[in-house]
Amino acid sequence: MDVTIAICTWNQAGLLDRTLRRLAELRVPDGLTWEVLVVDNNCTDDTPTVVSRYADRLPVTRLLEPVQGLSNARNCALKHAAGDLLIYIDDDVLVDDDWLDAYAVAIARWPNAAYFGGVIVPKYEGELPTWFRGHHLLSTNVGEAHDLGATERQLGPGEFPWGCNMAFRRTAVQGFTFRPELGRIGDDRAACEDEVFCQELADAGMHGVWLPAATIQHIVGPKRLTLPFVRRSFIGRGVTDVRMSGWDTEGVSLLFGVPRWMLLPAAKAHARYLWQRATRNPAWIDSYIEAARSWGALSEYRRYARERRIQPLT
Repeated sequence: MDVTIAICTWNQAGLLDRTLRRLAELRVPDGLTWEVLVVDNNCTDDTPTVVSRYADRLPVTRLLEPVQGLSNARNCALKHAAGDLLIYIDDDVLVDDDWLDAYAVAIARWPNAAYFGGVIVPKYEGELPTWFRGHHLLSTNVGEAHDLGATERQLGPGEFPWGCNMAFRRTAVQGFTFRPELGRIGDDRAACEDEVFCQELADAGMHGVWLPAATIQHIVGPKRLTLPFVRRSFIGRGVTDVRMSGWDTEGVSLLFGVPRWMLLPAAKAHARYLWQRATRNPAWIDSYIEAARSWGALSEYRRYARERRIQPLT
């Protein structure tokens, strides 16, 4: 089989329906054989019914991954995929007409590449708040905008595809897995499982390719354009920061399981946000983001301290 398209999903049946409907309208290159794997990561909504509705329109199979977590779902797809190329998309994207063709052409044009990635364009379905407009961190972290340019080329150091539009040559990634402590786990919005996976491939001597022709739209509904969602997202980034650093507390002075040096900057970020918000300083959103990220890091250190029973240094 040529291509496997994997969709990892958790309780987004309505958006998944739109994603599958778009795949059913996709232009498939002549002679290409393909399959769609929907990895159900313990959904409690109508996901099974939605998938079954496309059984006569798509070569689709629903898999169940009982262990919660996006990385576990990605690993399930990695284990069951039959295609020479495994393409991951999310359950809230709309692929462009020539998206699949762009990947099919690329694997022939770049026979030594191990991974590929394409453009992600936010599709905002709601009025953008004033504080959101033109803000780079919000467009990339909430809208998941990702564009490395209009030229097809080999990816450089530190350049990686993002999870809702990335592909891997299956023979190249055998023996590699996504790290289960990274990536979303239920409502825990940890991240970077995709970047870490690609970095491990790069460290093993492999390289990737940027494909501007492989474009998708990422649906950003009104719920994402709210401060509570922004806070959750950047708390998740703070959690990710700690998990990627390896919870290194050796020789570090702790207070209630948290490195002492983190407490003052976190308190200052929260205080700055409150003051700027009260005085209508437009920079308040940056302080809000910084405060949320610092809170995520502190909460993750405390969780680790509880689980590992770290004793504060005196």
